[in-house]
Amino acid sequence: MIKELVVQGEECRAHLKKCERTRVATDGSVIYRDSVDRYWLVDEEGGSMRLLTWNDLQLNYPEVLD
Repeated sequence: MIKELVVQGEECRAHLKKCERTRVATDGSVIYRDSVDRYWLVDEEGGSMRLLTWNDLQLNYPEVLD
C-alpha cells in the first residue's frame, strides 16, 4: 500500500522554495517540480503540498507529462 506524502506549514514553504512552478493544470491545480523530478500538487492558500504519484500524473494531469 502506498501512503500519501503531504507536506504542510513551514516545511512546505521551505521545500516550495526549491521547486519550480511547472504549470497550472486544466482543472486549475498548481503543480510544481522539485530538483529530483518529483511533481507536487500545491495548495497555495492552505500552505500544503502533496506528492503526485506516476498514476496521479497519468490519470489526472497528463498535460504535465507532455
